[in-house]
Amino acid sequence: RDSGQASLARGHGSDRRSPMSESLTIAQYRDTWSEIEFQEAVVNLAHSLGYKCAHFRPVKQQRRDGSVRWLTPVAADGEGFVDLVCARRGSVPVFMELKAKRGTPSPAQLEWRDALGGYGYLFKPADWDEIERVLA
Repeated sequence: RDSGQASLARGHGSDRRSPMSESLTIAQYRDTWSEIEFQEAVVNLAHSLGYKCAHFRPVKQQRRDGSVRWLTPVAADGEGFVDLVCARRGSVPVFMELKAKRGTPSPAQLEWRDALGGYGYLFKPADWDEIERVLA
């Protein structure tokens, strides 16, 4: 499926890349996705299969010294919790940490994946066929 040439551009958050204009395969196009674009595509797929999805957005914190950092407010053991939780009646919940092609999970993210056992996944765009299999 991913080895063929893409026949049309997919709008996953940005118009800056198009498989048509650059003659990319679908797999190559997916590898250009940012984490946000990748997440949008996964949510769209999950919704099309009847899942409800939850993602907890980070907030921007402006420090007194002018520096900025992004935080996701959590309590208890929430540091490193997965990017996306998908649930559908009659199916087990799926917990996904999503990373762009070059993204690296933090130790806390890997701990959560491991703690979730067979329900926790770490996916990159190259894992699209596996994402489809897990959500089927």
